[in-house]
Amino acid sequence: MKAYLLMFGGAFLAATILPFYSEVIVVGIVVDRPEEWVWIWLVASLGNTLGSAANWVLGRYLEGYQDRKWFPFKVGKRFRAQK
Repeated sequence: MKAYLLMFGGAFLAATILPFYSEVIVVGIVVDRPEEWVWIWLVASLGNTLGSAANWVLGRYLEGYQDRKWFPFKVGKRFRAQK
């Protein structure tokens, strides 16, 4: 169970903007438990999907805070990056 939680967390982090590689964890678990490859694939896919959904939520709703002093990206720089 710990291996699956670790793999889910690694896949989730790898799908976000954080620099993380889940492939090493997934391959390690597949080598250790080759008969469970379907479950490994499902858990890793779920982690990646939810991580990308978290990115979408951040991109969609954090834009509303762009006028705050603490927001790290100023409007002009953001528009330039979007081009």
